[in-house]
Amino acid sequence: MKRWARLVALAGAGLVGWFLLAARPHDVVLVYDVAAAPDATALEVDVRSDAGALLRHARMSLHPGGQVRHPVRLRDGRYVLAWRLDRPSGWLAGERTIDVGGDDTIVLPLGR
Repeated sequence: MKRWARLVALAGAGLVGWFLLAARPHDVVLVYDVAAAPDATALEVDVRSDAGALLRHARMSLHPGGQVRHPVRLRDGRYVLAWRLDRPSGWLAGERTIDVGGDDTIVLPLGR
């Protein structure tokens, strides 16, 4: 009986550990490719949960034709990124949906 109690306790501890590890935020690097908008001077991004709650807001200065790296910590799930490129000829905006399921680098072409 004592052996079974230990086995059940060990299995329970393993399940709790697995649940806690799955619920932790992941290191995600969002790479914004703005090569399609070489005259853009700044980028604004809102990261929202699938339910619409604002999680992050960032404003970044741009170098012509480059990419911008944006490290974030996100839990597993679907997110909506609302972006806006500021250009001398006017702003350009859009949305992208991403799915996070672990540590990852996600490249997002913007301006197309």
